[in-house]
Amino acid sequence: MDLKQLFAEQIFTQVSDNLSITKIKQLIEKPKLEDHGDLAFLNDIDLNIANSIWLRDGLQVKDEFKEANEIVFDSEVFERDFSDDTMNEINGWVENETEGLIEKILNEPIPGNVQMYLINAIYFKGEWSKQFKEERTEQREFIVNNESIHLPMMQKEETVQYGEGDDYQLVEMEYAGGSTSMYVVLPSEETPLSSFIENLDHQNWKQMINDTEEVEDLMISMPKFDVEYGVKDISNDLKELGMISAFNDADFSGISNSGLRLNRVLHKAIIEVDEQGSEAAAVTAVEVEESAKEIKSFNANRPFLYAIVDNELDSILFMGTYYGDKKA
Repeated sequence: MDLKQLFAEQIFTQVSDNLSITKIKQLIEKPKLEDHGDLAFLNDIDLNIANSIWLRDGLQVKDEFKEANEIVFDSEVFERDFSDDTMNEINGWVENETEGLIEKILNEPIPGNVQMYLINAIYFKGEWSKQFKEERTEQREFIVNNESIHLPMMQKEETVQYGEGDDYQLVEMEYAGGSTSMYVVLPSEETPLSSFIENLDHQNWKQMINDTEEVEDLMISMPKFDVEYGVKDISNDLKELGMISAFNDADFSGISNSGLRLNRVLHKAIIEVDEQGSEAAAVTAVEVEESAKEIKSFNANRPFLYAIVDNELDSILFMGTYYGDKKA
């Protein structure tokens, strides 16, 4: 079980379960999904989740499909000629919905056989409920593959939810308002991050979260970082997850009678984490005041796993790994 499998169901709906007319109608009858944007406004974060459907001129799409996406997913629907102007318009939509963090998703002209694009864009920006102080950020050692590099390491003490097991430490750092958090999972020094992820599944993840408890004044040290995941075709990843029929002979009669199948699934993400908080479209020496109690520490000076989670909906917004560079 790997990282892709762990949260695939939250990233991509099981299209291979057949989008028939019946299922489309059932979807329309469901109440509209909770609006993340409203939650964001009420809790001092900026969260935008946008969906759009782009149809090639002449493609006959059923009204039920359009209605389901407009009502349930609040999708915009565009009918275009799929010329270079359309490619630029799609990229412009992506740039606008991600506040300029991601400038484009399409890097080349739209192939002639492509009839439709389903595009989902997520933008998140949140400040920590307790920020790191910039004056405490220093160049510190970060170890990757038994080699030492130096990175700007942020430090703070905070009362947080914390958990640990034989091969990991986990900390939850809330963003302002408390509706979203970043979870950072640090494997033990003896456990490579890749091996830890290989054995991680959804049940284990939930168990780690449930096993946390409040710890006062946890000493937290972690890198200030930004990571860009370039445009990637994740079709093969989805096929490995069992979605083979979606790319071959799945029943998409709920969309159109034109004999559609999935061709490519493109994905791009950017995340920035600093003293104030995070923006996403993703330590060895510390100062300790005298205390009569033992102070626990969380020192992320080696590769780690991170996730930004909507606590209200128990939904993972972004997830990634950090290996000390921008190619995680």
